[in-house]
Amino acid sequence: MRENPQVDLTPNDAESELITNLKTSLAQVDQDNPVQDDILIGYITDTHFSSYKTPGTVRALRQMKLMSYIAHEVGLDLVVNGGDLNDGAAPSNWEMDDIKRAVDATMLGRRPFIILQGNHDDDSGFARDDNHDENGYWPDNIIHNDVANTIRLSKFQQYLNVEPNANNALYGTYKIPNSKVNVVVLDGFDQPDDYGDLITSRTSFRHGWPHFSVEQQNWLKSTLDTIQSNGEKALIFTHIMFHGQVWQSGQPNDFAEIKQSDGSFYPNVFEGGNIKDIIENHASSVIGVFGGHTHRDDSCVEGGVTYLTTTCALPDRGDGQEARTINTNTEPAFDILQIKPGAKKLFRHRVGWSDPSYFVDQIDFSKPAN
Repeated sequence: MRENPQVDLTPNDAESELITNLKTSLAQVDQDNPVQDDILIGYITDTHFSSYKTPGTVRALRQMKLMSYIAHEVGLDLVVNGGDLNDGAAPSNWEMDDIKRAVDATMLGRRPFIILQGNHDDDSGFARDDNHDENGYWPDNIIHNDVANTIRLSKFQQYLNVEPNANNALYGTYKIPNSKVNVVVLDGFDQPDDYGDLITSRTSFRHGWPHFSVEQQNWLKSTLDTIQSNGEKALIFTHIMFHGQVWQSGQPNDFAEIKQSDGSFYPNVFEGGNIKDIIENHASSVIGVFGGHTHRDDSCVEGGVTYLTTTCALPDRGDGQEARTINTNTEPAFDILQIKPGAKKLFRHRVGWSDPSYFVDQIDFSKPAN
């Protein structure tokens, strides 16, 4: 049965159990850390919603509705979708309809929300992988940022302070009201939508390879300088992580670790390395960095900063797909982040499936991580 994205979720038994467990877990943290200064942020990533592909991609809309139900029921301060909102593997008019459905489902939370840029969101995967011939790639189905912004950014631009930039990339800040916590959003696909009639390199697509423009790098440094000088904190979200991290799982960071045929890295992966350096130069002001893309629960600590990735929300891809069953408490997988500024701790509550091998459930940001 397909979900109506404009009708609130009626939780099933498994979802009701997950909600009850979440409330119990939140209350336990409050009991152990009695200063009542909670900031609650919902983080869901790699939803890959598609009305046309697999049972999991169809059901992803329900995971967004479950997050929205929790946002309204618990009173989250913010919901962040970490990118790959839609699957980007169908004709662009189909994808745009699905983006609208996904945004509607997110709006059911009636709380502030932000949606990041992922590598699937512009439908360039369809142009790259399904719509090309031996001569090159045809970009006719790409959803350019100016079009995407009318159906996505326009719905949450009242929350995110988007930095104007030459590429219409989506990066900016959101200050949690009545707090010293700033949410900082990065765009790992920051290059122009300037496509000709025929593209001969996959990396020419905006979402075909990670990019962090010099403009974005300079903005991030200035933003973190200001946050640091104000004695405030930054919680950073990015769809794709950066070149150079050594993850607990030992797995590479996909795009950021792929080498050319001669064994050298693609030059632009070091744009991500520059972003990483900027973040770690402000480690004392960074709560942590959250990302997705790899469909894995994973983590590392480098340069005094904790980096965490969250697995994909849909049950039939990525980590645990063999163990995640529709209509059970293992179907969803997303996080509720409970920040205690007074205790200088972040507690990560998983709703649904997780990989216990690499799942980190809290960050102590009283000082830079070791």
